[in-house]
Amino acid sequence: ILTAAETPSPALLVLNKDESSLAIIDPASNKVVGRVPTGEAPHEVTVSSDGKLAFASNYGAQQPGNSISVIDLASQKELHRVDLGPLGRPHGLFFADGKLYFTSEASKNIGRYDPAANKVDWLLGTGQNGTHMVLLSKDLNTLFTANIGSDSISVIERAAGANGWNQ
Repeated sequence: ILTAAETPSPALLVLNKDESSLAIIDPASNKVVGRVPTGEAPHEVTVSSDGKLAFASNYGAQQPGNSISVIDLASQKELHRVDLGPLGRPHGLFFADGKLYFTSEASKNIGRYDPAANKVDWLLGTGQNGTHMVLLSKDLNTLFTANIGSDSISVIERAAGANGWNQ
């Protein structure tokens, strides 16, 4: 039986789709120091800027998933799951400026989750099939998505002087 050890810094985070878990690995020793259960068939993982939280998109297997696991890396425990409701098949994740950006393949959306408020505070439809991965530019003013079902890339620019985005 594996008992949780202290989470190293840096740590390697690896998702296991079949096991629906996050493995925390010490890259110095190559040893698994912890495992955290997630939602079904997680696909992507990212970490908050301060390194305290990990987020896993719970894509689902036979049934589409619709949640994101929020994991405390110090305690190696899932704090809660963000219920995304109709935003099925969450996939790509990117953390920037205190917010988690994510894609929803099934609903052709990009969303933004605010961990401090514990709510999804912004959504934008791409109109593209399989909105898969998401990336925010270094200046935080341009979002990019890869849309695998439409063989396209969406480029979304932040509206001047606003918290919103224009496509």
